[in-house]
Amino acid sequence: MKKLLLLSLLSTLGITSFAAVQGTENKAEMPIVVRGSVIDKTGVNLIIEPIKNAGVNGTSMEFDFGGIVQGQTQSLEGTFAIYRANSTDVISDDLTKIAVGILNPAGTGVVADDASTAGADGKVSLQYSVSSTLNPEKNRIEGAIAVIADVADDADTKSFLDTTKKLAIIVTP
Repeated sequence: MKKLLLLSLLSTLGITSFAAVQGTENKAEMPIVVRGSVIDKTGVNLIIEPIKNAGVNGTSMEFDFGGIVQGQTQSLEGTFAIYRANSTDVISDDLTKIAVGILNPAGTGVVADDASTAGADGKVSLQYSVSSTLNPEKNRIEGAIAVIADVADDADTKSFLDTTKKLAIIVTP
């Protein structure tokens, strides 16, 4: 009897937990969401555009490892582009004044490689590595971020999340 009650409860939850909009026999309607941002027409603003592994709203890089078995290592890579808002202005004529990488905690500089830990027990080691190249016209940077997740043999079997890192470009005047 308990099994039937549990099965009935799970069945009901499963039926009502799908993502869709239900209408009537003759009409259904769904909201349309439009999102964006207006960019200054002078074109001096820098834009970081996630390309591969872009977050849902296009304003972040997201790496979803899914499930990783204890004691295993997995890696994912994301790509991005950096350019001026009008896409034709030079980012900088002096390559030594362009730094692309993981923003340091003070927000004043970047590093190409960084690490952190995740998970409630801190036994998921994350290694971040950023590489980038400036195109010959000096108006676009193409880059990649590799993230390696190394899970300890005795890591808790729970989800992990790290939101401590930021991709940044700093152009020194």
